[in-house]
Order: sequence, then structure tokens, then C-alpha cells
Amino acid sequence: MSEPSPTRQQHQPPTPSSENDANENSPLLSYDTFQSAKPLYTLAVRVDPHSVEEKWIEEDSPTTLHVSDVQKLHWDHANNVSEGTYSGSNRRKSTFSDDEAIDDEGLNILLDPYYDVTTGRMKRLFAYFTHDNTDAVTYEAFQHGLLALGIGYSEGVDFDAFVKKIDTNNDGKISFHEFVKVVQMIKLAHLFKPEYNLQAKTLKSVFRVVDYSAMNIHTVNPVQKIESFIFSSKPKWATVRWVHMAGISDLSDLHMRRLAIKYQLHPLAVEDCLKKSDSIRCKFEQYEDHAFLVLPVARPVEQKAHIIQDYIRSHRAALFEKDQALGDGVELDNDDYLSKKPGDLHDMLQNLHCLMRKPQQLCIFMARNSNILSVQENPDFDEDEKESSFKLWSSIYDENMCKSYSKLRNHDHTFLVVAIINAIVDDMRPLIQVFEVKIAILEALQAIEGTKFDTKLISHAKKQLIALDKVTRPFLDLIEGPLYDVNEFRTGEVKNYIRDVKDHLKQMASDIKDYQQALQAIITDDQYTRAKSQADVAQVISVVAALFLPGTFMTGLYGMNFDNMPELHTQNGYYVWWVVFITICTIMITYIKFYRQWI
Repeated sequence: MSEPSPTRQQHQPPTPSSENDANENSPLLSYDTFQSAKPLYTLAVRVDPHSVEEKWIEEDSPTTLHVSDVQKLHWDHANNVSEGTYSGSNRRKSTFSDDEAIDDEGLNILLDPYYDVTTGRMKRLFAYFTHDNTDAVTYEAFQHGLLALGIGYSEGVDFDAFVKKIDTNNDGKISFHEFVKVVQMIKLAHLFKPEYNLQAKTLKSVFRVVDYSAMNIHTVNPVQKIESFIFSSKPKWATVRWVHMAGISDLSDLHMRRLAIKYQLHPLAVEDCLKKSDSIRCKFEQYEDHAFLVLPVARPVEQKAHIIQDYIRSHRAALFEKDQALGDGVELDNDDYLSKKPGDLHDMLQNLHCLMRKPQQLCIFMARNSNILSVQENPDFDEDEKESSFKLWSSIYDENMCKSYSKLRNHDHTFLVVAIINAIVDDMRPLIQVFEVKIAILEALQAIEGTKFDTKLISHAKKQLIALDKVTRPFLDLIEGPLYDVNEFRTGEVKNYIRDVKDHLKQMASDIKDYQQALQAIITDDQYTRAKSQADVAQVISVVAALFLPGTFMTGLYGMNFDNMPELHTQNGYYVWWVVFITICTIMITYIKFYRQWI
């Protein structure tokens, strides 16, 4: 029986429409009730045929509060403890700020540049509301606490009706979970004011969201209605929600601040994510509300990616042919690279001169309720719609997740994290594999050019390997250490796949070491070639000097100007001198070359 195909709906950019559309809160998907009598592959997801716009399921909340209710509040954080009347609101002086010492940390939570709404911080803020460490506050204490924080409400707004929407169990008190949800909604509503929406239009960040389970998948690529997405939640049928954000503008990135509030991201993790650093970082941190993973992304230059792949394929094909010939009992003596002209080899090296882009960082937040958030530095596409950065979405979604059968959809969120790590490693492997070709070219050039070989080529290759080693080693240490110590990565199929990634990284680290040794061997061969050349030159000079020794002796002898030297007065003495000199040289050459075999 063939594998069932998942029901998939992908939204393309919608036509412009108002965020407050009347159908905004209607669910995009409706679901058939699962019946045990039906086989699994008949499980269907029905898409509303009348809806062509991007829609989101409103976030599950312990309150019945809606975004429209929160937008009626005013957040005057500049005067959050001052006494007086708030313009257009029923703001009053807070008893907290008047009679008791104000906890500066508590009041400044809403002013935090990273918008800290982590559980630990919210507990301290909630304690500021209660003052007696209870797990709930009265309506009046809650109202006074909001006023102390600079949060007021417009005239005509019924605060009692507002607070009753928060208190869903009607016990007359606001619980901690209800309180956290209100603070999140207030902060998010503030970040969707008109001035922030204008700022958001200038950002080049791209959001992509996919909700999936084993049999169903719902994709929004790209997300156009950011506000609707931020106030939405993962559908109940979905096992995992993956949010991918490509592109960070600056240290106060608006979208990142919104996500920090939505998923209660720790400010230290947000800071690490926003700060672009020249140093390569690999880290894994466990926080109360989420786990945080920073990974380096080293990838080929776009223009060189296909060249690298072609060189690797050609080299391996040549090795395969040689291996086949050896299997047939035929030994091929010719070397493909030695048979090439030096100019062609230099052209190949020039193509491999600049291989790798500057390493970037990819941040992964493993939030609660199986929500995975990945953030990469640069957008996926530039203004000309050309690929200019790491194609993480394409590697995971297009090549795996949306297939008829996807192992990725049949596992939990941890498996998605491992798949992302594997995609990064796979994208980096050709950068190391191509050095097998580069070293073969350098060996051929060194053999062909001899003393004319430029050793700067080896120095440049060594620097490239050092740069790759700076990425590979910390990556391997992360996988073997902090990440592998987490229980989620040591169970089931996740354990097998993370071990496979670790094996790839070990092989890459080993290859880098082997290539460094191969480059050192080329340097040794070059030094030997140059030393031998110098020795040959010195030997030739020594032989020539030895040949001229008899002539020097004879010249000195007959140049002593004695009167009684009959050879000086011989008519053919000059010619006799040359005959004697040539005879002596011939005897010396014969002795050195044929008898002693020194040359």
C-alpha cells in the first residue's frame, strides 16, 4: 500500500486587506472528527473554500481577553509613578507608589529594552502587586498595580467588565497565569501602535511559519499579517510549530522584541541573538521558559558553490576510474593533474581562492508547547530576489517536510532541531571536501614548477583550513558536550540522528587535520626540492672550480719569471699548455663521473 500524502495548504502573499477584517478570527482549518473505523490515511483536513486570505487561529488564553480590549489601555511608562491625571484616562495615584517603597526592578520590567516577560521576572512583578506572596490578587489591587506601572484606560471603558474577562473562573481574583497573559498582551499591543507599524514596513525580515503533524501540514510563506500571527497559537491538531525569521535589522529589532514577548524569551538569549559578533560562538543554554542554541553557519560563496560541487564530482570520478582499473589488473600511471598545463592548474586554484562567506550565527529557541523559533542574521533573498544567505527553509521544508512521507513530521520538536543542525553541517561539508581537490592541484603544481612554485598558495590554503577548524571544533564540542547531555537528545530516533551529526563533524575535524598534514608534506617536498636544487648548483660550481685548478696551477708556475724555464721559449708552448690542461680536465671528469660517480 502506498504511503498517504499529507494534506497541505500553503498561503502565498495575500492581497492587501485590513487587519480588522470581520473574518479575521474565524479559523482557517476545520477538522473531521477522527473515527476509529476509518483507516489513518483517510484523515482529512478541510480548507475553507471561501477563504483565500492568510488567517490565524487566535491564541489560547486563560482569559477571554481579546486584542481589541487591550488596545483600549494606555501605557504611559514615562510617568509610571507620578501623581496626577492621565490625559484621556481614569488614571489615579497608586497607593503602592505613595505609601510603600517602590521596587525599581519591578516598575522597570515594562521598560526593559529586551521586554523581559520570563516566568521568574513575572513572579517578582506579581509579588509587587500582591505584597503578601499570595497566588492571586483582588481586582482593586490589580487595578492599582496597573496604574503604578503607568497603565491606564480611556474614558468610557468599564474596568470591571475588562477585569472580568481576565478572571475567567469568576473567583474575584486574578491568578498568576492570567496576569502573565495580560502583561504579554499589553506589551504586544503597545508594539503594534501605528508608529511601530510604520517602522515594521522598513524592515527586511521575512517570517515563515509551518504547523505540522504526521498527517497534516499548514504553511504560511511568507507571513504578511504579522499582528495576527503574533496573537495566534499553534493549532490543537499540530504537533510542532516552526517559526523561521530571516534577517535582523539592529540591536532593537522590532520583530525580535515581539517574539521575545510572545514566547517569553530570556533577555540574555535575545541579546546574544541580536548582537552580531565577529567571533564564532557555539552555545547551548537552558532557561526556565525555553532552551537556547547558537550555531555558526559556514557556507560557500554563492558564485563558487556549483564550482566546488563540480570539482568534487570530477575528482571522485577520476578516483573511481583508477580504482576500477586496479580491480581489472590495470595500473594507470598518468595523473590527471600532472597532465594539465600549469596555467590551467592556476586557474583552478583561482576558482578556489575565496571559498567561504563570513560565518554567521543561527539562533534556535526551543519554547514551550513544542514551538521552535529559528533566527538567522541575513534575509533569505535580497532585493533582486536572488539567494544571498543560508537557505535553511529550503533545506528543511522544501527538501523534507513537505514530502509525501516525512520522517520529520513523524517526530517531535527536538527532531526538527536536529534536522536544522544537520542542514548546517551538510552545507558546510563541501567546503572541507573540496580541499582534497585543492591539495591534489598543489601537489601537481609543486611537482611541475619545482623551485618556481609559489609557497604563498600553501599559506593561503592553511589559513582557509584554520578558519574552517574554528567553526568545526566548537561545533563538535557543543554536540558532544552540552547538547548531548540533554535528555531530549538522548532518546529514540533523535539520539541516532544526533549521533550521525556528531560522526559527520568528527570526520570533518579529522579531514581538516589530515589536510593540514598534507599541506605540511607539500611544504616539506618543496623545501627538499629547493635544497636539492641548491646542492646541485653548488656541486656544479665545485666541479667547475676543480677543473680550473690545474690551469690555475700551471698559470702560476709559468708566471714566476725565472730565466731558466725552457718551456717559456718554446715556439708552440701556448698550444702545449692547452693540450695538457684539456687532458688533465678530461681525466678528472672521467674519474669524477664514471669512477666515483659523484655527478
